[in-house]
Amino acid sequence: WIKTTTTRGGKIIGFGNGRPNTGNNATSLSGNYDRQIYMLNNGQLRFGVWTGSATALTTSTSYNDGAWHHIVATQGADGMSLWVDGNRVAKNTNTAAQAYWGVWHVGGDNLSGWPDQPASNFFAGQIDETAVYDTVLSKTQIAAHATAGGKTPDVNASPADAYGASVYAADPDIYWRLDDTTSAAKDSSYFGQATGQYNTGVTHPVAGALGSVNGAPNTGAQFNG
Repeated sequence: WIKTTTTRGGKIIGFGNGRPNTGNNATSLSGNYDRQIYMLNNGQLRFGVWTGSATALTTSTSYNDGAWHHIVATQGADGMSLWVDGNRVAKNTNTAAQAYWGVWHVGGDNLSGWPDQPASNFFAGQIDETAVYDTVLSKTQIAAHATAGGKTPDVNASPADAYGASVYAADPDIYWRLDDTTSAAKDSSYFGQATGQYNTGVTHPVAGALGSVNGAPNTGAQFNG
């Protein structure tokens, strides 16, 4: 969780090989550093790893608004994802990262050479409840954490019918059921972030497949070729 109004950016958390200096509480800046979440000067968030160059995900929204925000970054067999307040806001398919011995740094460390390097390496704001896991958290776990902290993730509930629930559970990026009565095609996937648009030559709603196959209430769309 973070809370800030800074316009100087800074690293929130990251992995690096910098170690505490002997005899004081200062820490030497890392020479190797990645697996990091940092804030840009404008308040956007970036999660990146080093693969010979920076591979990063960036939010489209700024979060230096003085409110608490829940931030999660994951990387695993399906790639990288960045989540804010229980919602996945960016992802890619990259599974690579730099290999080296290091420690976790919270609140700041080196950002030299990274895209849109902020004015400060160090985050001026509040940080709370930092956690690092040895496995990728699921979307439902992340949403549950955000909800427990008082956020309301903008996600769709599972469809009531068996077929719709089965497709939803497979976690598609887009799920257009084509049962709409307006010109917008609702995205019924978990995040529902990809609303479609019906073009000319499409008639809807019409009788759908599920009504014929298993009797479930369902409509579809007729395409004229």
